[in-house]
Amino acid sequence: MKRVGKPETFHQAAMRSASVIIELCGDKACPDFRTIDAGLLRDTLIDRGFSVASDRRSFSIIKAIFNLAVAEHGLEIRIHPYQSSFLE
Repeated sequence: MKRVGKPETFHQAAMRSASVIIELCGDKACPDFRTIDAGLLRDTLIDRGFSVASDRRSFSIIKAIFNLAVAEHGLEIRIHPYQSSFLE
């Protein structure tokens, strides 16, 4: 991750969010993620009982990590699994 100049809390939040998706869906390659994985993540975040703001932040971090991996590896993802998921 690009963490040069970022506070330690940035790295901690990214690692915590990434561990949630890996725990739920396994350590898959980006093209193997589906919209059902995003829904599972959304439901899990909501079930944890944290605020909607915390859930949105975690979801945004995972979307950013996914986007970075896709861009850095030049992947062509037809359907972005996290792009159209909504948190209420």
